[in-house]
Amino acid sequence: MTRQRAFDVFIVGLSVLLGTFAETAYATTISVTINTTAVAGSSSKLVFDFVTNAPERGEHLELLNFSAPGAVIGLPETLGGLVSGDLILLRNPAPFTVVDADFFFNEIAVNIQRFTEAITVTLQIPDLAPVPGVPPDEFALFLLDSAGRPLPTSDPLGANALFVIDITGSAGGVSGAFVPAVFTSPNNVQITIPAPSITVQIQIKPGDDGTPSINPKSRGTIPVAILSTPGFSTADLDAKTLTFGRTGNEQSLAFCNPPEDVNRDGRLDLMCHFDTSLTGFQTGDATGTLKGKTVTGTLITGSQSIRIVP
Repeated sequence: MTRQRAFDVFIVGLSVLLGTFAETAYATTISVTINTTAVAGSSSKLVFDFVTNAPERGEHLELLNFSAPGAVIGLPETLGGLVSGDLILLRNPAPFTVVDADFFFNEIAVNIQRFTEAITVTLQIPDLAPVPGVPPDEFALFLLDSAGRPLPTSDPLGANALFVIDITGSAGGVSGAFVPAVFTSPNNVQITIPAPSITVQIQIKPGDDGTPSINPKSRGTIPVAILSTPGFSTADLDAKTLTFGRTGNEQSLAFCNPPEDVNRDGRLDLMCHFDTSLTGFQTGDATGTLKGKTVTGTLITGSQSIRIVP
């Protein structure tokens, strides 16, 4: 190698090194792990939102090493700033994607056509201080269900973000994680997506006036009606998965009747009977809970007030 060639290689290497430093020196790196075992086989969208109140500064968000082993990923959707990198080219894992905050609201939604067990991604979020008199920029992560609605979380703002970071100019900014996301350290977020569930209407001992009474010492069974509603049909239930008792996890199912219209609303309901001695009810219990699954594996739960006698 000639002296000039060696010098050129050195300059290129130095430029790359300085460029890398320029990219990362003002950014907080956060590793995100999402456990999607409970929703494996279903579809959804993972949305990265980047809101900037001073787009003229040309900030950007970097998504590095996006990986969803075995998952089927469809075409991503973008809004606002330009997006570049291998995620757009649907590489899995994808080395990097850059979201340029050229507008107030910038977003990339990764369409997951079929989840497997996990998704990991590294985020590099800028630590640039807000423009004086202007609110800080913000990053938020969302997971949408198949209907495009955010996964219910404990986000106090009601936006149902998994976590939010206000970009204040200090490393990491001000962050907030909401159930089911947890910052296990300032630079690590662990998210476990819960299995989808449906709340169903039940009637314990239908026909009883007032609060149904249960005698835990009874040697009989407790009838519980699972009601069909406009948004739920008991025909979708896998009856053998039903459990009922003081926690709802008690294996107390005795048998189920053929479908019938228990509440006379024109829809077929399901009446099942549960062995009282196996329900686990105790003096002081005030609620009976039923759990189960649909034929497609979606969890269902229902509860009703009860009264323990004598």
